[in-house]
Amino acid sequence: MDTENNFYRVFLEDELSLGIKNTRPYSHLYYNNSGTIRSNSSSVISTGIEKIVSEDKNAIFFILGESPEETNGYVETKPQIVGQDEKINVQQTNHFHVNKIYKKDDFLGRMVALSCFTGDFEIVDSINDTQRGMKGYGSTGLK
Repeated sequence: MDTENNFYRVFLEDELSLGIKNTRPYSHLYYNNSGTIRSNSSSVISTGIEKIVSEDKNAIFFILGESPEETNGYVETKPQIVGQDEKINVQQTNHFHVNKIYKKDDFLGRMVALSCFTGDFEIVDSINDTQRGMKGYGSTGLK
């Protein structure tokens, strides 16, 4: 793993391994620097992850959103989809009347890997023209 250049390899088999804290079924993201989110404003925060690479090109990543509440200091984390080979940045909004001060390596959020369908799409004239599996219309039985 090339941690010197902030590249992280992902293995999408039994568990998600991001080169950051590996927890199942999601991985934790951390602040890359210390800083402040001013009261009643938003900031885009760096995780320090410059790129995620994977042998499985059928994967995208989802940063889980978090609503502002007392337990998280009234800081909202915006949910977002991130593709491979993209920087991992997280948008947070401070809904509190005082500034939110964060430190490097504090917990920032959670991210999960999602499998994508990359097969061919077919246009049909009627639902009866769709291939059916055990799950009903449009189901091919593929997992």
